Amino acid sequence: MNYQHPLQRTPKALQIKIPSPALRTQLSPTQFSSPKRIIPITEIIRFIPNDQSGTPQKEPVNKAELSVPQLQVFLDELLKRYDKLAQDLQKSTQQEIQLQNDMNTLQQDTNNKLQEVYTENQILQETVKNKDQEIVLLNELIDRLKEQHNKELQDLKKENETVLGVLTDKLQQMNIFGKEKISELEQTKSLLQLRDQEVLEWRSRKNIADSNTQEISNLKSKLYKLELQNNQLIKEGSKLKSQLEQKENEIAALKNKLQQGLSTNDHQQLQEELEQAKQEIKYYQEQLMQNEKNENLGDLDEQEEKIQVLESEIKRLNKQLIDMRHELESYRVHKSDNEFLKSKLSTQQSQIRDSKLRVAQY
Repeated sequence: MNYQHPLQRTPKALQIKIPSPALRTQLSPTQFSSPKRIIPITEIIRFIPNDQSGTPQKEPVNKAELSVPQLQVFLDELLKRYDKLAQDLQKSTQQEIQLQNDMNTLQQDTNNKLQEVYTENQILQETVKNKDQEIVLLNELIDRLKEQHNKELQDLKKENETVLGVLTDKLQQMNIFGKEKISELEQTKSLLQLRDQEVLEWRSRKNIADSNTQEISNLKSKLYKLELQNNQLIKEGSKLKSQLEQKENEIAALKNKLQQGLSTNDHQQLQEELEQAKQEIKYYQEQLMQNEKNENLGDLDEQEEKIQVLESEIKRLNKQLIDMRHELESYRVHKSDNEFLKSKLSTQQSQIRDSKLRVAQY
């Protein structure tokens, strides 16, 4: 029989070992991202190297001397190589599938992280927007508090100016009253001088006899007594004026003490000073009454009228002292209210400052 050369024949399909169905399922081209090129078996056989590492080198076989058993051995060896390549291909395919799964997992994780970052960014933007609105509200509150503070300061300034004007008017009225009393005493003195001149004129017009000399002396003595009384009244008026100025100074000192902040002991001291002033006024009133009792009975009505005037003046001064005391007490209460409002305003300003610091920290 004439046989063709073994290398010139195509191997039969039945002589090639086909992989198992499980292996074909694992090597399905649908598992790859792109279709794979199918290589024919003849081309694989053509590119398989003849020598393997670890296999003893065989002697070259003469093509003419190859027999069917040798060809069968050669085909078995090729099938073993094919199985090994199929296993390597399966492993590489599994590795590629694992790598693709890892990449999908990594992509999913990346997408999740990006979504989280985006969500956090949205939350932060909303927080910043809320903080900006809060800052705007705080600035509006600060402006309103500043306006309220300025208005309260203006009101306090007006009230202080009003109180100062009232006190100044009362002091001016007291000064005017003292000047009026001094002018009345001057008028009384001028009247006495006119009476003296009238007596001298009457004496010059009438040639009074020596028998009337005693009467003239009596009139002179009366005039002298009247002058003494007038001088005494002038001295007492000056004394009352000095006492009035002293009381005004005491009232001013009490006002200064009240402006500096009075304690309970200072209030008690003020009560004692007022009581002492009342006792002094009462003492001077008794002295005036005692002096008036020692005057001549002929001038009793006039002296009683003067005493009544002085008593009314003393009562008026006492009333003014009491009014000043009430005004000082009300001023003290008003001042304490102002201090409370100032402390409240300072607390609100510190709260606003803390809110600004917290906003700046955010």
